[in-house]
Amino acid sequence: MQKFNEQPADFVKSKLKKLDGYIRSKVSEKWVSVRQAFLDLDLDHDGFIQAKDILIVIGESQIDFQILKKLFKDLTLGKKGFMNYPEFSKWMGNCIHY
Repeated sequence: MQKFNEQPADFVKSKLKKLDGYIRSKVSEKWVSVRQAFLDLDLDHDGFIQAKDILIVIGESQIDFQILKKLFKDLTLGKKGFMNYPEFSKWMGNCIHY
């Protein structure tokens, strides 16, 4: 079985886009403030959100962890895999009403 990153580019892009939409939808349903969403998702209160935080808070049954880790790497500066508040705010954009 191929690893996720070894799949064809169109397949990977489609999966990332679908997961991105799913997470943004779940976040917008649960929070009315980007700041509060970030604070609630930052489970260890270190100023960063990691993929595992999303799994714990939003629910891991609907999310493929490997795809989520790739999404986080793609969304963060330096491909570090965890995001700070400005990165999270940029990602959420206008899906949460301030």
